[in-house]
Amino acid sequence: MVKEQTLGGKIRKLREERGWSQAQLAMKSGVARSHIALIELKKLAHPRTDVFMKLARAFNVPIEELYQAAGYEVEMKSMRRAETPEEILDKLRVAQPISVPVYGEFHWGAAHDEPVEYVYQARVRKAGKNLEGYVVLGDCMAPKIEAGDIVIVDRDRVPEPGNIIICVFRNQVVAGRLKAVKGEVWVVNNKEKAKLDECQAAAVVVEVVKRLV
Repeated sequence: MVKEQTLGGKIRKLREERGWSQAQLAMKSGVARSHIALIELKKLAHPRTDVFMKLARAFNVPIEELYQAAGYEVEMKSMRRAETPEEILDKLRVAQPISVPVYGEFHWGAAHDEPVEYVYQARVRKAGKNLEGYVVLGDCMAPKIEAGDIVIVDRDRVPEPGNIIICVFRNQVVAGRLKAVKGEVWVVNNKEKAKLDECQAAAVVVEVVKRLV
């Protein structure tokens, strides 16, 4: 008889396979260690949506794997589950402009320069709260994204095939579309391609701001 896997068991298994402690997972994911401990002890079977997203990104696994372990009925493109109060309120909230900080250079550490400007956008649908903008310098994604454009990225979103992302590859900032080829995910643009697992700090592009002057 196959033992039914729980979310706590799944998180512990993924963590131990990588040789991480709970404290290390907390640092990599941004989820509090106490929160992780509660999940692994099966005292928190259904965390908030953002916790699933952060853990999936830290482990670099599809978020559906974690939802399945938690007992949700999951399809690859849609998840049938009860909405949380936060999600219900988010749908009812009147869309108001938000200010997104724009930086001249893509950063992948905790510290970076002050924003060079801000862009004010309507709330980007299905985007998280951790949005940042970056000025594009090259033309590797032309004509869809060109030099001088501003790309708005969602740091909370887990990259999936089909997404356009920016990331760091061999100490260079690369923009490209994610494509799945024979079980591997590649970042592809007009000039090069790189395996996603060889890139750092991948961030999903959710909007492009075109500047005409």
